[in-house]
Amino acid sequence: MNKTQLIQALRQKIAQCYQQYPVSDTQKIYAKFDRTLFSEDFQHFKFYRAELNNTLAQIERLQENEHTQCQFYTEKLLAQLQALLDALKQHKRRDKKTFTNPSPQSAQNKQQHAIHRLPPRERLAKYYEALQALNQKIAHQQDQYIQTQNELKKQQLQQLIRHTEQRRTRCLEAIELLEEHLDNTQ
Repeated sequence: MNKTQLIQALRQKIAQCYQQYPVSDTQKIYAKFDRTLFSEDFQHFKFYRAELNNTLAQIERLQENEHTQCQFYTEKLLAQLQALLDALKQHKRRDKKTFTNPSPQSAQNKQQHAIHRLPPRERLAKYYEALQALNQKIAHQQDQYIQTQNELKKQQLQQLIRHTEQRRTRCLEAIELLEEHLDNTQ
């Protein structure tokens, strides 16, 4: 594939993604990105679109014989696009949860929502408690996995461990965001 075909294919991929997840330029994207992909977090969609276009422009400026640089910028562009899509998917999921009819909440859910209304420092302490509990839960699940001989039970435990690790990742992200917020308000 020559450079012109590559650029055309990349433009088409970007256009498909924009069609799949239509977003206005003024919509704020609440995501923390790797600095090698985007220079800033929590910006409007227009900002991220401009950075994608800038990466594409860098590819366009390369000479035909600069294959390594072309491959680097192509991989960067695809990684930028994937990161942006992941942020948009997450945002879309949050919107769906917001607009669906809330089901009756259990006492645990009510307690969890009460945590989000706490002042930031108290909330951070609760997040750290939750992180510790999740770490202990993962350790316990891994111990169970090691001890069990039943293959079906092993598969179930593996899924459970993955799910708990995802919860731990979200907890870590919440801690990081809250710590950043607290740092910025001091």
